[in-house]
Amino acid sequence: MKSILILCLGLVPFSFSQVEKELPLATNPDLQGQKPAQLIQKSNGTFDSTFIYTTDTITLPFFDDFSKNKFQNYTAGYSDPGVTSAQFFQLLDGSSIPLSADSIVSLVPTYTRYFTEVNGIYTFTDTLHDVINNIQIGYLDTYPVTYNFTPVYPAYNIYDTLGFVNLPDTLFQIDDIVKQDSARQFFKQITDPSKLWLDANAYHNYRYAVNPWTIGVATFDGLDEYGYPYSFGSNGSNYADVLTSKPIDLSGNTIGDSIYLSFLYQKQGFGEEPETTDFFAIELFNPALNQWTQVWSVSGGPVSDFKGAHIPIVDLDYFNSNFQFRFRNYGSLTGGLDHFHIDYVRVRKNSFLADTLYKDFAFVYPFFIEGLHFSSLGSFQKQFYWKNE
Repeated sequence: MKSILILCLGLVPFSFSQVEKELPLATNPDLQGQKPAQLIQKSNGTFDSTFIYTTDTITLPFFDDFSKNKFQNYTAGYSDPGVTSAQFFQLLDGSSIPLSADSIVSLVPTYTRYFTEVNGIYTFTDTLHDVINNIQIGYLDTYPVTYNFTPVYPAYNIYDTLGFVNLPDTLFQIDDIVKQDSARQFFKQITDPSKLWLDANAYHNYRYAVNPWTIGVATFDGLDEYGYPYSFGSNGSNYADVLTSKPIDLSGNTIGDSIYLSFLYQKQGFGEEPETTDFFAIELFNPALNQWTQVWSVSGGPVSDFKGAHIPIVDLDYFNSNFQFRFRNYGSLTGGLDHFHIDYVRVRKNSFLADTLYKDFAFVYPFFIEGLHFSSLGSFQKQFYWKNE
């Protein structure tokens, strides 16, 4: 864990106190403030002015040693080439035509109240307003918008108060009303095969792993992609970071092509040791079932050298144009805790179970000399026998 020095300066004359305490790194300053502006919703509770990206599909071989950042960027601007948009309205008539901008309807029955006076005693009777027919309501908090025909009423009550003082004739509804609103959704097609990952929850870095194979790893902990805890002030554990591959086209392959997913992993590194109740897992996406299936996992523990996993792709459901895999960690959500690191992720064909020898010549750590940025060099040849836990 990171060491944080806390100084407590007493105001009593001639007194001085100092307390030193180790605490988990609550945030990651490297990532804070990187949230793209166009992903921030402009209207509370709506998707207005947000983007939906359609990913491209990549082909084999898939390889990432994390020496470069291959996380997909989502930085499209509203006026960029290829960006399209569509406007959606909250209230439509029966023909799916938007109601006027000042339209307001009530979700509960409204009425006209008639007051009468007999021998100085005042009474009233209510007449319910008719239902407004053929109104569709589609709430703009999620996309795509689902519209439903809903019985609604005029958004006001009328008091027939002739002869009464200080009682308004029309009382507009405040609660249980829906006003006409609109939201514009923007769309962008991704076309960047140099980027391999759809999300960036994991932390791409050059400093958290112990004796990495090359410069750069992806680190999984309890901080989100913007460097803040997934949950503040909670002691619970749950799934935290996720790193999802782009769709990979395996449609022209078969089991006989001997396709394997391989990667290196390390527990803790220079971070915090994950407990044995924490774990790190990999899941494969099955388009036929529209679900993710866990095919491998490892529990937490102390730091060690990088180990390897070598997973065959043998289910026929995976041999299509939408094959995907993802890494997930399960641990504390309150900060930079329960670290796992991965390196050398690859998917290739013509591999086999005994194909475990790996050679490389690579930089492993960055360093600086007189203001110039260099990297320390690893061994001339690295040999690694994949060992599954």
